[in-house]
Amino acid sequence: MNKNNLHIFLLSLFISSCTGLGKLPEGQKIVTENSLTITDKKKSEDSREVEADLKKELRPKPNGKFLWMRPGLSLYHSIKEPQKEKGVQYWLKYKLGQPPVLFDEEICSKLNLTFENRLYHKGYFNAHSEFKIHEKKKTFQIEYFIQTNEVYKIDTVIFPEPVDQITQAINQSRTETFITKGMTYSLERLKEERKRINRELKNSGYYYFTPDYLIFKADSIQGDHRVELKLLLKNDNPEESLEVFKIDRVYVAEDFRLKNYLPDTSSYGNYTMISADNYMKPEVLLNSVFLQSDSLYSKKDHNNTLRQLMGIGAYKYVNARYTESPDKQNALDALLTLTPSQKMSVSTELNAVNKSNNFAGPGMKLSFKSRNFLRGAEVFSINLNGRFEKQITGEKEGDLAYEVSVDANLDIPQIILFKTKKVSRPYVPFTSISIGTGIYSRQSLYKFGTYNTGLEYTWRKTRFLTHQLKPVNISLTNLLDASEEFKYFLLQNPSLAKSFEEQFILGASYNFIFNHLHDSEKAQYYFSFGVDPSGNLVGLIHKLTSGEINSSENPTKLFGLPVSQYFRFRIDSRYYIKTDEEATIATRLFGGVGLPYGNSTIMPYVKQFYSGGTNSIRAFRARSLGPGSYQPPDSLDNLLIDQTGEIKLEANVEYRFPIAGYLKGALFTDIGNIWLVREDSLRQGGKFDLNTFYKELAVGVGVGLRIDLNLVVFRLDWAFPVRKPWLPEGERWMFREINPFDHHWRKENLVWNISIGYPF
Repeated sequence: MNKNNLHIFLLSLFISSCTGLGKLPEGQKIVTENSLTITDKKKSEDSREVEADLKKELRPKPNGKFLWMRPGLSLYHSIKEPQKEKGVQYWLKYKLGQPPVLFDEEICSKLNLTFENRLYHKGYFNAHSEFKIHEKKKTFQIEYFIQTNEVYKIDTVIFPEPVDQITQAINQSRTETFITKGMTYSLERLKEERKRINRELKNSGYYYFTPDYLIFKADSIQGDHRVELKLLLKNDNPEESLEVFKIDRVYVAEDFRLKNYLPDTSSYGNYTMISADNYMKPEVLLNSVFLQSDSLYSKKDHNNTLRQLMGIGAYKYVNARYTESPDKQNALDALLTLTPSQKMSVSTELNAVNKSNNFAGPGMKLSFKSRNFLRGAEVFSINLNGRFEKQITGEKEGDLAYEVSVDANLDIPQIILFKTKKVSRPYVPFTSISIGTGIYSRQSLYKFGTYNTGLEYTWRKTRFLTHQLKPVNISLTNLLDASEEFKYFLLQNPSLAKSFEEQFILGASYNFIFNHLHDSEKAQYYFSFGVDPSGNLVGLIHKLTSGEINSSENPTKLFGLPVSQYFRFRIDSRYYIKTDEEATIATRLFGGVGLPYGNSTIMPYVKQFYSGGTNSIRAFRARSLGPGSYQPPDSLDNLLIDQTGEIKLEANVEYRFPIAGYLKGALFTDIGNIWLVREDSLRQGGKFDLNTFYKELAVGVGVGLRIDLNLVVFRLDWAFPVRKPWLPEGERWMFREINPFDHHWRKENLVWNISIGYPF
């Protein structure tokens, strides 16, 4: 397409878009609008919910509209029919473009009946629906009118008479019923009640029972808009569905495979173990098996067994099959077949970084994982992280920096050191033992080392609720080497010097996590709270043994090194709202505070908060923001880049929407900053003040592109600041200075963030 043809095409597309319809074939008319009006004299909460549900069912859906235009429809008609089902032409016509939504009266008639049927099942037994068609020159508009009339409520619920074992079980479950007097009649609620009773029966030995073997009969009470419900067992139910079954034998094939599987059998307690390689210790494996000989069949125990066996991390597939026992009546033999996961795996992750001090360079993470490490379903992993950076511009151009760390973890699927009972539950508790070390070197300035070890317990209470307790959390920070230039800088900045001092961090931590992100409801949310104390026990022992109160002048020491003392709190709250099937508004609110006391007047450097970067305020480079309204002098900008503090507040809002296929887009705003707990004369404006902190909030906005492959997300965000807290009051908002066409403005303000995964 030459330049003139391109101009003609774009002009014709614009003109057709302005008409709102595009070029329609002769005789065709499209649906431009459909609406629904519900008449309900009482305007109850029920009718408002029903109206919202029915509006989702409106058909046909009109073509997409932007202001008065329908660009998708116009683009569809402007592109010739492609010869192949691929290429740019096909993508423009069928992916970006939209075919016309043509009027079909038969669809409207069927939808009319659907509305009445849906309303009947929601308790509106006398509802009536009709529609009107408004025809214009090229379009149809459809209006649906619904008269709900009064909704029927439940008056009484009658359960079966307890004349035998199964009817007694059904009656005993009625205390947990979903149906109560005065509730609006709902077919969906009745189905849920049948499922609930089925779950109760399945957990009481009724292996062959299903919800379809129950039926509700509804009789309306004349003139009162009330319903009497009677729950009955169907007359033609199979005989075995009414009988209780027990477990007879339990067979466990612990290393099942389809080919070359020649196992031996052995007994372990009441279980028959089937194994070719003695893959796992029986006492560990059977700790997650809740099917027991001579116990009633229980669907709950069945599900918990499968969940736990998959949760221990050693198996790729877990299946359970039941057959009727040849030796006992009303008894089942259970066979568990477990297929092990690949024992060892190695993975590599490559990345790159561009920092605010003009350092740039590649990074790599190499991970090794061994499953069922000691035949007890343990997972042993080693992670090696490395990063090499070079300063590409500035006073110290050519300066080198590197970061190397290695850590080892052993995850054990049980709570060690404490004896716990075997309880049928869906989730596996874990104990994690970790040890690691790392070195960060800025060639011309300093070399910084860290060493850490810890013991952590993780257990899930429910599907959404997780607890993490770290009773042992020990780390040592050490400034290994420093240039004369950096030593002089620390002398001029005593508070920073204290954060770099060699010291023990000896404490514990606890995290409470409520994760509702994987539920199917429209709104999803996540909340976590963490507390991280250090040095409390050591300080108490020192006080009891010596009678002295520890302080920064008289610190408690361990192996000759001062022990850090502080309390650190953190809250992370996220809320996600789906605006349609693929678009989401994601929000996050983060708050953190660290309070040094006793030995410490400042938090250790590795425990302080920072702001800015790919998962923080993206308009500012990592660790470059704050504290408060403070900004480092230009003379120190190349010497010290990381700005940290003991208090952090941050809020993020991001609108995520689809573009095409795996390509997604985002619009976002980030707000926040960090502050100091105490005044620092060398960082004026950095102390948190409840009366003025809101004036020191930084604000950034931006757009993003994401390639979402489900398993991994590649993210590119462009952001720029609209509020700089270090500027004088009255000059902090930057709207007037925004000029994306100016090279100098882009260089000073536009920040690129390249990362893997969503920021929150």
